[in-house]
Amino acid sequence: MNAGFDQIFNLYNPMVYKVADILDTYVYRVGIQDMEYSFSTAVGLFKNVVGLIMVVITNFITSKLSNNEYGLW
Repeated sequence: MNAGFDQIFNLYNPMVYKVADILDTYVYRVGIQDMEYSFSTAVGLFKNVVGLIMVVITNFITSKLSNNEYGLW
């Protein structure tokens, strides 16, 4: 879910918002520049919850396919 915030942010300007905007830069732009802290917090939290769900589902599938030999827990 992390797409390299630093690399994109270094080349980020209003001319490339349409093609270069990712969730991390969107949260930064809305939260810091537009001062909508609650909205940017909700978007960031949503991104992290989706990432957690993806890890749990992937771990479940890996554990079932490998008879609990490979998995995180």
